[in-house]
Amino acid sequence: MLLASNKVNINFKFVDFKLLDVSGKQISFNDIKKKNGTILVFICNHCPYVKAVIKEIAQDVNFFESLGIKSAAIMSNDFKKYPEDSYVK
Repeated sequence: MLLASNKVNINFKFVDFKLLDVSGKQISFNDIKKKNGTILVFICNHCPYVKAVIKEIAQDVNFFESLGIKSAAIMSNDFKKYPEDSYVK
């Protein structure tokens, strides 16, 4: 498991994108961004590392939300190969 990472560029400017949310609604980065910042987390449901820290991720999301920083998770896996990663349950 990664214990250290490179410095993050906190001034990175995203190009708008559109993805489906868990309800099947199309949303864009502009729909979720906040003035104080936006955190995008790339996760997948079947990952043992994500499973091990999902409660901590949720706590962090709630903390940052209280500071006016929006968070969103993106699952980029092929749900046909990994059905557990599908947002359809």
